Amino acid sequence: MNKRRILGFILIILLLAIISIYYPNFTGQTTTNTKVEYPLENAVLLRVIDGDTIEIDEGVHVRLLGINTPEKKMPFSNLATEFLKQFENKSIQLLRDWEDTDKYIRKLRYLFYDNRMINLEIIESGFANIYYEKGLSYEQELLRAESQARAQELGIWKKSGEQ
Repeated sequence: MNKRRILGFILIILLLAIISIYYPNFTGQTTTNTKVEYPLENAVLLRVIDGDTIEIDEGVHVRLLGINTPEKKMPFSNLATEFLKQFENKSIQLLRDWEDTDKYIRKLRYLFYDNRMINLEIIESGFANIYYEKGLSYEQELLRAESQARAQELGIWKKSGEQ
């Protein structure tokens, strides 16, 4: 009886060891934290849908990564929308991060124009707050920009004159 228990215990230990080694492969998770470099994508900004969503070539919708602007008809909703309109019908570049699309099948991208990151400029101007996703490539830059916009009371961070 003791030999059976010992053999069973050893088999359980072996099984646990095998599972711990191969578990990431079964779940699709990886044990390394390698950062993937994605290529810049060239596009033409056809239409601004709202302050954080645009339409590019062939009707593809793009949600700007790391930012959240007020919804249409909300106070300050026009700030980012009007800012983005200056890039309509211009060649832009897009850069993805670790997630390709959202639940609405919009591409999730950073928007660049003339080597400027527009997502960051929208935050710096106080036209949006951070839509926080842990592990974004530009997370620290976006956090810093929002903090500065708040401190300077720009855009959506402007203090109300009402009591």
